[in-house]
Amino acid sequence: MNPKILSVDDSKTVQMALARLFGPFECELCEARNGADGLAVAAREKPDLIILDYNMPVMSGVKMLQLLRGDAELKRTPVIMLTSDSGSENIATVARLGVRDYVNKPFKDDVLLAKVARVIPLVARAVTEEHRGTSKRRSTSQTERANGLAASAATLQQASVLVVDDSRTMRLSMVGALKDLGFYNIKEAKNGRQALELARSESFDLMLLDMEMPEMNGMEVLLALKNEPKLSGLPVIVISAADQVETAVKCIEAGAEDYLPKPFNPTLLLARATSSIEKKRLRDIDHVRLTELQAEKERTEAANMLVTEKNEILENLSSKLSKYLSPQIYQSIFRGDQNVEISSKRKKLTICFTDIAGFTETTDNLESEELTNVLNHYLTEMSVIALQHGATIDKFIGDAILLFFGDPESKGVAEDAKACVTMAIAMQRRMRELEQEWRNRGLLRPFRIRMGIATGFCTVGNFGSRDRMDYTIIGNEVNLAARLQSATEPGSILLSYETNALVQGIVMTEEQPPITVKGFPKPISGYKLVGTYDELVKAGRVVLEEREGLHVLVDLTKQNRADAIGILQDVLTQLKEPKGRAKKIGVGRRRKKV
Repeated sequence: MNPKILSVDDSKTVQMALARLFGPFECELCEARNGADGLAVAAREKPDLIILDYNMPVMSGVKMLQLLRGDAELKRTPVIMLTSDSGSENIATVARLGVRDYVNKPFKDDVLLAKVARVIPLVARAVTEEHRGTSKRRSTSQTERANGLAASAATLQQASVLVVDDSRTMRLSMVGALKDLGFYNIKEAKNGRQALELARSESFDLMLLDMEMPEMNGMEVLLALKNEPKLSGLPVIVISAADQVETAVKCIEAGAEDYLPKPFNPTLLLARATSSIEKKRLRDIDHVRLTELQAEKERTEAANMLVTEKNEILENLSSKLSKYLSPQIYQSIFRGDQNVEISSKRKKLTICFTDIAGFTETTDNLESEELTNVLNHYLTEMSVIALQHGATIDKFIGDAILLFFGDPESKGVAEDAKACVTMAIAMQRRMRELEQEWRNRGLLRPFRIRMGIATGFCTVGNFGSRDRMDYTIIGNEVNLAARLQSATEPGSILLSYETNALVQGIVMTEEQPPITVKGFPKPISGYKLVGTYDELVKAGRVVLEEREGLHVLVDLTKQNRADAIGILQDVLTQLKEPKGRAKKIGVGRRRKKV
């Protein structure tokens, strides 16, 4: 049969808290709102334990306790008193009436459970199949909590206590009282020196310490415990004679947990011992948790340090590997935008192929170290410009460079073509700036580069084997860019037909005679880049005026000023004539290109 608990309290909040607390255990809980109702329920239910409030209306807890002790059937019922006033006078009052223990309000669950567990067995309620389908179903975590609380109560009951007193009679009295209260793991010491030896060799949860002893008194024991880190946390209750209160206070100041006057009251002994043991248990738990947290912190710091070291290694490695890849490819791989696998796609790209004209003849008189420095300087300068304009650097082929626009990042076919041409112009400009520097390095003839640019569909992606692959482009347009480069003059840029059409708004070009090149069955049209319109206007080589519906371009390198003025005046004359006349005048008239 499950034990029965009677809760007598006028507070609904307390009743609900007790119902929640004992819900996970195999026990039956009865309730009463005051002492009078409590007596009636106790007479009817015959509880195994009464949890009794001290102050209540109608009938107080003290009055009910007095009547219980006068009832032949109920006088031996164990009582735990709940009180918000733990003054010594109240404790003495209930102690004289034989309460088993008392708990301060507001109470802690595990403290109350530990005290109840000394009186009745607490067994966690099992989760049955029947309960799983009802509103009474309890989660596994609730069962685990109940088991934990029950285990906590049992642990408290098995606390190890050391009784220290030079009087054998007093030791026997305290040991007997402790056993009656449920403490069974008890050791004795007849003086302070023996107590310290036992405390150093064994683990104790509580020491009951007499003040006046031979060899080493209670104060000396306290000071010795305080100075030993392993023993400083052992709670000590001083057992003092009534005329030694001042000395007992000094002991408490020296580190004692509490004190009891001689002769001691068993109820007070239980209350003080339970409180001290519970505090030590909580301190031990905190110490274990702190130790675990410290160990976890050290492990975390070590792990973080290892991760930091690994990250630094990876960053260093990735920084080195990035030197072998175009930044766009490197970043797309590390962002996860591109898989490292053999795959390709068709895209419309603008390709630029550059080569130093007469490189071998120009560098024949240089030592290998000087040649390496000069070549690397050239490639570095060109790479900086390429990356500034958004080019993807495919590869270096000796002194040649293959670049393309439109993958992995693209601004649109037309914008990619314009960016490529703008880059090529910037490279040629930088080459002219570097002429004097290279002369100072011993180059009799400065480097001059040929550049070919073509736009069209290419296959772009990873090519190679599973273990070694190269991100590159293949297709006729790549070959076309290379052929255009080889067909143009040093220091010049030659565009394909489609590239020229895409960049007409920003640069002036001159159509070249068709050329026949290897790999292409028909002659290829090429367009030599003259310069950007902005640069040509500033240099006075062209006159350019653009408005909506109006485009006037005069190339002064091909047209003398007088002829250009005459043609433009003829145009003005036509504009001034009536609409019909203007059309008639213009019919069949041939004009020179302006």
